[in-house]
Amino acid sequence: MAWITKDDAARSEHAAEIGRARISVVWIRGAQRESGTTQRNAINIKQLLHMLVAKIDDIAKAVEEARGPRYFLLSLSNNRPKLQTFGKFQEVGTRLAGPR
Repeated sequence: MAWITKDDAARSEHAAEIGRARISVVWIRGAQRESGTTQRNAINIKQLLHMLVAKIDDIAKAVEEARGPRYFLLSLSNNRPKLQTFGKFQEVGTRLAGPR
């Protein structure tokens, strides 16, 4: 099972639950709700769908072949989907959204 979310606060707010449930998580970088401020590296819904379609098979394969949960960061780099994979929750880091 994998949870796909843009909620970068989930790492700190739901860490215990994620660990207990042993679920894989895909964090989408750049998918933020509209606000009065502009955001660097923001993506639109079309870009989000493109990213997921391009990388969903890679994500599914990594989750299926893993002995435990896997963690991912999915973002756009030069208008191309970029998927980073982590074997440990702690490796993902604390800054999941915003410029890198």
